[in-house]
Amino acid sequence: MKMTRKIELGWIHDKKQVRKRNGGGTRVLDISKKATKTEILSQAKKLFFPNEKSRKGKWEEFSHNIVDFQEAYLDEDVSVGELYETHKLGILRFYLFTENLTNGDEVFTEMTEEDLDDTILHEPIEEAQININAYSSTPVHSDTVPAGPLSPTYELLHVTVKLHRVNLLEELISQFKDEAMMSYPVKYSFIHEMGADADGVSRDVYAAFCQSERDLLSTALQDSLDGDDEDELLDLMDRMGVRTVPTQENLKAVLLQVAHKQIIQQPKYALDNIAAVAGPTLREFFPSVLDMQKMYEDLKPSTRKVLKLITASPATPAENQSLRFLHQYIRGLDEIGLRKMLRFVTGSDVICVKDIQVIFTPLEGLSRRPIAHTCGPTLELPSTYNSYPDLRAEMEAILSSNFYAMDIA
Repeated sequence: MKMTRKIELGWIHDKKQVRKRNGGGTRVLDISKKATKTEILSQAKKLFFPNEKSRKGKWEEFSHNIVDFQEAYLDEDVSVGELYETHKLGILRFYLFTENLTNGDEVFTEMTEEDLDDTILHEPIEEAQININAYSSTPVHSDTVPAGPLSPTYELLHVTVKLHRVNLLEELISQFKDEAMMSYPVKYSFIHEMGADADGVSRDVYAAFCQSERDLLSTALQDSLDGDDEDELLDLMDRMGVRTVPTQENLKAVLLQVAHKQIIQQPKYALDNIAAVAGPTLREFFPSVLDMQKMYEDLKPSTRKVLKLITASPATPAENQSLRFLHQYIRGLDEIGLRKMLRFVTGSDVICVKDIQVIFTPLEGLSRRPIAHTCGPTLELPSTYNSYPDLRAEMEAILSSNFYAMDIA
């Protein structure tokens, strides 16, 4: 019997994943099935802090821990083999988790998990799990209540899944293996972000599930990758089983082969069984392939469709002017720009809302910027733009960042 397993090992510093060019990246190594947290930490130190130094600083300048793919602290005694048995994943990913030490933080590595519960140093990283936390106060029959320590007078309304953006793909796949996800409505939240889910956060989660890789591949096909993106592309190709470095000339052909393997070959058995159960119902909604294609076309953004979504009631000449500038900006966007605009305002890069409400704010100076509430969806648009280039510059700064955070509760 093989006594080792492959694991992926990355590095998260101050809650941000460290890129390969900065001494981080994702490394793959063989490790004993009996290895525990201590050995993984030792391996991480050798990889990311050779000679106890890194680009971020010296080993002793940071607190150190090992977290799993959900960014939950790893138990001291659990082994790699046991974790594979528990999670049933093809390959497990762990992270060296470091933070800069400040005054008084030196005690961090000396504390136990129990001690941390009573200090401000403990971050709720373990919350990247399903939290069954929404109940109604209406008395119900006990057989409608899930098994467990819940009161028999409360009914479960939904489950809440808390996710990290940096590891959303793996976490979401893992959570959907829980049967509760198929039995109750699901709401989402991002850890360290304030957004409350009233559909907007859900749309953002589902869009982010495949958005980053699609954007990366679209950029790669246009031959415009920078150093960080090249590293991410190679990491993606490695995860997809590509063992040669693709060139710009053969990249499209390689991607087509990968897509055929991932979308058709590997899930063929599961799709055949799904079709046997869900096929008759789906054919009622989509009698032909053309009907399904029409659905996708209806969801695809266009200038006319997006402008038609905008609803506003300007009350002053300044508000009318800002609205005209917004319309002008939307008319100048290509399909990629329209998708980014929708993602910012609605949480999804396809048309899945009936309208976008625009309200006006008096923000000016350094505080002036458009603010989106994806659950509405509503766009707060400043009425203080004196020219179209001012609005365009602020919108471009937001949409070109490719990073969104839910920071309004």
